[in-house]
Amino acid sequence: MIQATNGQIYGVREFGGAENCGTLIRIAPDGSGFSVVRSFTRAEGDYPVAILQSRDGRLYGITNAGGSGPFGALFSLNLDGTGFSILYRFTSAATGWSPGTLLEGADGVLFGSCLGEADATRSPLSAIFRIERDGSGFRILRTLARATEGFGVHGGAGVHLIQGGDGVLYGTAASGGSADAGTIFRLNPDGTGFRVLRMLSDAEGKQPNRLLLARGRLFGTAYRGGTAERGTLFRLEPDGSGFTVLRHLAGSFPPPTASQLPFAGLTEGRDGFLYGVSTAGGELREVGTLFRLDPATGAYLLLRTFQPGDGSPRGELWAADNGRLYGATAGGGLHAQGTLFAFVPAIPSVPTAAVGVPFVFSTVPILGAAGRYYADGLPPGLTIDLTTGDISGVPRTVGVFPVVLSARLPGEIGPVTINLEVGRAAVAIAITGLNQVYDGKAKPVTVSTAPEGLRYVVTYDGSPTPPVLPGSYAVQVRIQETDHVGQAVATLTITGAAPTIAPLPAVPAVVAGDAVSVAASVSGPGLLSYQWQRRSAGAGAFVDLIDGEGVSGSTGAVLAIRPATFAMNGDQFRLRVSNPLGSVLSDPVTLVVYPAAVLANVAVRARVRSGEPLTVGWVTSGARTLLVRAIGPGLGSFLGAAAVAGDPSLIVQHPDGARIASNADWGGAPDLVAASAAVGAFALAPDSADAALRVAVTGAATAQMEVTSAGLGLLELYDLQPAPGARIVNLSALYEAGTAEHALVLGLTVHGSGSKRLLVRGVGPGLRPFGVARPLPAARLDVYTAGALRLVGSEGWADALAAEFARVGAFGLPAGSRDAALVLTLPAGGYSIHLSGAGGESGTGLIEVYELP
Repeated sequence: MIQATNGQIYGVREFGGAENCGTLIRIAPDGSGFSVVRSFTRAEGDYPVAILQSRDGRLYGITNAGGSGPFGALFSLNLDGTGFSILYRFTSAATGWSPGTLLEGADGVLFGSCLGEADATRSPLSAIFRIERDGSGFRILRTLARATEGFGVHGGAGVHLIQGGDGVLYGTAASGGSADAGTIFRLNPDGTGFRVLRMLSDAEGKQPNRLLLARGRLFGTAYRGGTAERGTLFRLEPDGSGFTVLRHLAGSFPPPTASQLPFAGLTEGRDGFLYGVSTAGGELREVGTLFRLDPATGAYLLLRTFQPGDGSPRGELWAADNGRLYGATAGGGLHAQGTLFAFVPAIPSVPTAAVGVPFVFSTVPILGAAGRYYADGLPPGLTIDLTTGDISGVPRTVGVFPVVLSARLPGEIGPVTINLEVGRAAVAIAITGLNQVYDGKAKPVTVSTAPEGLRYVVTYDGSPTPPVLPGSYAVQVRIQETDHVGQAVATLTITGAAPTIAPLPAVPAVVAGDAVSVAASVSGPGLLSYQWQRRSAGAGAFVDLIDGEGVSGSTGAVLAIRPATFAMNGDQFRLRVSNPLGSVLSDPVTLVVYPAAVLANVAVRARVRSGEPLTVGWVTSGARTLLVRAIGPGLGSFLGAAAVAGDPSLIVQHPDGARIASNADWGGAPDLVAASAAVGAFALAPDSADAALRVAVTGAATAQMEVTSAGLGLLELYDLQPAPGARIVNLSALYEAGTAEHALVLGLTVHGSGSKRLLVRGVGPGLRPFGVARPLPAARLDVYTAGALRLVGSEGWADALAAEFARVGAFGLPAGSRDAALVLTLPAGGYSIHLSGAGGESGTGLIEVYELP
């Protein structure tokens, strides 16, 4: 029997049909739709003995006799019975006669057995042939020598063939060989490589049926022989080694329950077990059985005994794609002509036990109802109830245990080997702490188990080390116990961000030698690292600071500069803060360092008239950025609008008259507003008519204030963060000086620490050589503190001061002139110098201030 690609089951019967020459039948797997596809005639051949479906979709078969040969034929037809064709007729010993088996090889060639040439005694010999599917190319591959290679008891029908995965043909001969018990052989598809693998003995079994290749081994049945002459089940390797009789078939009466006289080979079920039928044995003699064989252990199990009405099974079982096994019987059925049957090979799956967990399993579905049950090899902790067949208990040991089951009905059932697996007890695992915030520390999860106290291992993306950095991590927990098992997975999420820095506070200006610090306000998760950086004035790049270079705290939140040197004046400092998530840089702050004492800001007050500019001059030792302001209306809130000069303009120029910058109506420019605030100058209204400039100069320069209407005016000069080493070394103011409120007033600031030694001159008569019209006839100097405390006054000057004039480069004064001069040592602070007429006169006067060593 076969199952074709259309799902239908096809089979041949040797007899029956219109001419009693046999039939080809078809039936659905569920037993419906039975039909006779072909009724053979004597002209076509009778006694069909083999059928197969080829790769081309057609059915191919052979008849053992009849036909025009008249010794059988090879035929082909479609699945629906159409297209019947005789492909080859067996006619003689040379061309083969009485074929018995048919096999399609891996290459589509057909192989079979038949009778061939006779031996010396004129007895026919069995042969192996090959033929193309179209009937061409018939060739005898091997004629078997009866005594040494085997012979088919029923002619060609007594030689059976299969093909292995390597293409080799394996076969059995029902008789012949040294004991005339049959042989097992092999040969290549081209007829070469013939070798007898085994000459059977009576004790090993006689009349072997078709072999089965399963799990890399050859399995077979022998119709007779064995210890009770009722057949055997055997196994051997494909090279002929390892021949083993797995079971000697025998029975006793009453009742002979074991299988006897297997008339066909074995079939492999979808469950991996091997199945076969016998023509005798069972509960009633000579009826038959269906049995199972475990290819791994050789364990035999009787599955069914056939009743008289069923008939006696003949031929091999066929494993269909629905998992059932199909077979046929001789006799039995409604018409006593045989039956077609189906069998579901089902052995209940054995549940897996677990250590410490109660377990119950019934063996009745495997062994059937019986009077007594047995089990050998049970895991520790389990026992079998001899009466009910229940295996129960609490397993104590992990492992896979081959358990041999058997029973008595009172006849023997089994033995059957099952693999009873005892696994580790399952553990419930809970993982918490899966959402955490980065703080620079490792973030392990929390694990709890039920039962408690078990050992386990936790991995994070495959590593046993808990993560530190933000991200998502695959967490796996595995139990590490011999008798318990369990694992759980989850995702750990760590969140976080790079640090942030608040704007650094402005650094107060300091005097060389003082200490200064910069404190940063930083926030961010995790371990923060700090690095202060410095860029020297005029340099291009910031460089990392190292403690000991006049600084400390270079890797902390507070940078201390001890001491600040004048060389640091204008240097910029910034902080880089990092954590594993990133870095951030602060905006830089600028350090202003003044010398121990320096001349700083200057303000000159005078009553300014239209057409008579107020002039302030200065000399610096290097490049400086200055804020210069000419204020008239801006003084109105202090002095009243009527008292102040109107609409001033401002011109800054070199001593040779080359203009540097100019302004009228400052307009509230943002940079000038910021500069005024930075140096502490009073604020001007954005729409005031005052003038202001931000100007960079080096060396000598003058600023002139002109007004459109007379009144009090103020000309201011402020230092805006001078470059290192640069300082004001000379200040001057030129305008009309009178008495009291009409005096020419120059205000200045000595910045820093300690004292500053200055030469101060009030020049009136000394201006005549320079062509000044109407100079002040006699000069008087008065010096006041910022609190209006008079420090010193002078009319005239001592001859000894002439040397100081020359040292600082001041123009000389005639001896005994009525100009005024004095040398002062002033501590840091604000001062005003008043130039007035000594005799109450007025005229153009000049105030000069020089830095002395």
